[in-house]
Amino acid sequence: GLFFPNLIWDELGFHYVGPVNGHDHKELEEALARARDVSKDGTPVVIHALTHKGRGFQQAEQNPSKFHQPGTPTGLGGAGVRFTYSQVFAKTLMTMMEKDPKIVAISAAMLEGTGLIEVKKKFPDRVYDVGIAEEHAVIMAAGLAKEGWKPVVAIYSTFLQRSYDQLIHDVCLQKLPVTV
Repeated sequence: GLFFPNLIWDELGFHYVGPVNGHDHKELEEALARARDVSKDGTPVVIHALTHKGRGFQQAEQNPSKFHQPGTPTGLGGAGVRFTYSQVFAKTLMTMMEKDPKIVAISAAMLEGTGLIEVKKKFPDRVYDVGIAEEHAVIMAAGLAKEGWKPVVAIYSTFLQRSYDQLIHDVCLQKLPVTV
């Protein structure tokens, strides 16, 4: 495995194709054809496609965080709307955190999109980014609540479903004061 790192896929019973340039349509089609051909025996295939966020859209390439969140790329809503929900959430949370030192914020690799990046600048020791681990974010909030903290968990609804069991079993059934 040290000399042939892709061997792990074989050891797990997968066929491996790649890495391929995910922006090159011809190369990607060839990889898909290879995957089709090698999977005829029913063995699953992993296609390792390398891509670059925002490829071909200059504004997204220059500012990937701004173009990786709900809402419009400008961060502004329709006519007459001056702030996004995330901006209002962040401002409100900062006001609350100024008044209550027990409030902490937790997110799962979504600091920019949820507005918590601004909160972290002001309260660096009270904002936690657990990476792509929504389940851990909710369990961490439960543990903090159990110890008297007031956790606020900010996760997009499409990703919150990953931590549904933790919400039910570790927060709700324990009647813990966690804000989601």
